[in-house]
Amino acid sequence: MDFVNSFFGNNKSTPKPQSTQQQQRIVLTWKQNNYDIPLTHLPRYFHEVTVGDLKEISKKKTGIPVAAMRLIASGAYMKDDTATISSCGIQPGSIVIIEGERPNEEQVRQTASGNPEEYGLIIRINKVLDKIGLELIHEVDMFEAIIASLEYFEDEHEKKRLYDQGSLLSEQLMQGLITLDGVDCPSQFDTARQRRREGVRISQELLDRVDCSKTAFKLLCIKPSL
Repeated sequence: MDFVNSFFGNNKSTPKPQSTQQQQRIVLTWKQNNYDIPLTHLPRYFHEVTVGDLKEISKKKTGIPVAAMRLIASGAYMKDDTATISSCGIQPGSIVIIEGERPNEEQVRQTASGNPEEYGLIIRINKVLDKIGLELIHEVDMFEAIIASLEYFEDEHEKKRLYDQGSLLSEQLMQGLITLDGVDCPSQFDTARQRRREGVRISQELLDRVDCSKTAFKLLCIKPSL
């Protein structure tokens, strides 16, 4: 009889539901560490808890500055700190992955305020500047040099390629400026504010150079009158 039941699937085990204890918590995971957060330890009712609230809890557990932290739930980044965690798909029993690095004392001492949050802001700013330094400066130099070497342009295929290249450079630099604009540096974070100003200046200068080259290219594409 056991064989018959097994053959027809009558003995198939059903998944065990989460225990009540599992359902009354959120699990934060960072690297190899797991942190159980009971719902009773949340600062508000569950449906009112925001992503920002959860980041503050994560900061206390890991030491990662909120400014340098990213949270992942159900495979998606939670980008809006004002959104409720339930609107991001987090339910009691959910697992939330924390991304970020905890600064050491030497790194924090490099800031004017000595506050880890300022160092977290500098990390965000440096990500934009690293992309500019490693990629965009060279690409802008090349684009500018190509346009400056032309006298008249008729090749439609190459015309489209250069036009698309200029548009892409403008878009990337504009995105960098928007990202820097979104970095809110309190007045006491002098090091981060100075770094942000430097990033805005470099990005704007490169964008102006690209715009000038795009304007020159448009003039080159105008067929001279006979």
